[in-house]
Amino acid sequence: MDARASFSGGEALAAEGLPIYMLIIFILVLAGGIVRSPLTLAWRILQRSAIGLVLLMIFNALAGLFGFFLPLNPYTIVFCGFLGLPGLITLCYLKTWI
Repeated sequence: MDARASFSGGEALAAEGLPIYMLIIFILVLAGGIVRSPLTLAWRILQRSAIGLVLLMIFNALAGLFGFFLPLNPYTIVFCGFLGLPGLITLCYLKTWI
C-alpha cells in the first residue's frame, strides 16, 4: 500500500489541497461561533427575564399587602432581570415619584 491515505475515489490527498481543507474547517468553526453567540445572548436574556418576573411577583405579593404594586410588563420584567434589586428599587422610585 501507498504511504499516502487514499479515498474511495482512488484519489490521494495531495499537499496542495490541505490549505483549502484547513480554510473550510476554519470557516465552519467561525460560522459556528457566529451562530452560537446570538443564541447564547437570547438564552441569557430569557434567563434574566425569568428572574425578573419571579422578583416582581414576589415583590407584588409582599407589597400588595400595603396597596403598592408594580405592573408586570416586558419592560419592567427585563429591567428587573438585568438590574436585579437596584432595578426593583428604581422602579419603585419611578412609580412613587412620576
